[in-house]
Amino acid sequence: MEKLTNQKDAELSAFIKENSRTPEEIKRAQAILMLTNSLSAKAILSITGLKRETVVKARKKYIKGGIAAIESKRKKKNPQVC
Repeated sequence: MEKLTNQKDAELSAFIKENSRTPEEIKRAQAILMLTNSLSAKAILSITGLKRETVVKARKKYIKGGIAAIESKRKKKNPQVC
């Protein structure tokens, strides 16, 4: 598996440390780093609960679209008008 650039590696590490991230977003970022650093699919699954196929797809999306590609698609709540 091709290594990420140092910049992308640092970007993912910083993303993981942000307090505003959901557990799902953190798991995706961690799994991408683990896959890039040649951890086995079994190890990634036991640590994050994500299957290899899911991680590979997330990594491809991240490489193509950056951080926005691995962020959760949060629904914005509309304030109710009374």
